[in-house]
Amino acid sequence: MIGWIQRNWVFAIGGIILGPLSIWAVFMWLGLGLGFSSTEGFNKFLPLVLFGSYPIFFFLCVRAALHREKSKHDYGFWDQLPIIYFTTAFLIAMIIEN
Repeated sequence: MIGWIQRNWVFAIGGIILGPLSIWAVFMWLGLGLGFSSTEGFNKFLPLVLFGSYPIFFFLCVRAALHREKSKHDYGFWDQLPIIYFTTAFLIAMIIEN
């Protein structure tokens, strides 16, 4: 178990911490963000789409990383992309609201 965590600590952060956090962000945006948002048009729904698609993006990155690991014996940048995606989605959500 410790060996798996040492090799895949970035995936553990992306799946165990950021996965549920993205689902929480979707529910919070549905409950509070849409009701009190002052933005108009599609920008109101953009954070919802970004956070809602995070679990799909995470699983696609895991699949691509495992495929690359089989062929080249390293993950490349696929293990870091979910964290970058989540951070970018969070920043976009904050920029849109301000």
